[in-house]
Order: sequence, then structure tokens, then C-alpha cells
Amino acid sequence: MAGQHFISYSAIDGSEFALGLHDALLAGPTTIPVWLDRYGIKPGEEWDEQVADAISCCESFLFID
Repeated sequence: MAGQHFISYSAIDGSEFALGLHDALLAGPTTIPVWLDRYGIKPGEEWDEQVADAISCCESFLFID
């Protein structure tokens, strides 16, 4: 998680854009490591703990409004 950029978005109306941004940043041409809940949360583990861990280790936040 260290060095990643946390993408924060509204599940109501921002998920499509957030998913596209996630994919574009990982595709490059220069890859930018990002953390998105859909891919970063492991099944069977506490959602809130994983998000808190990701926030504490991230390099920056990308807020989708």
C-alpha cells in the first residue's frame, strides 16, 4: 500500500468515473499506483480496518466529487 494514491468516491454517482480513473492510472504510460476499495479490500476482512490502513499508508488522496 505504501506509495499508493487513495481514490475516494461516492458509490452513488462516482463509481464509474473512479473505476475508469483507476484503470487509466495503472495503464500508464507511466504507471501510477492507486488504491481503490473495489480492488483493495480483501474478502472476509473488516472493511473499515482495511480502509483505515490504506488511508494511513497512502501518499495522497484523489477525491472524486
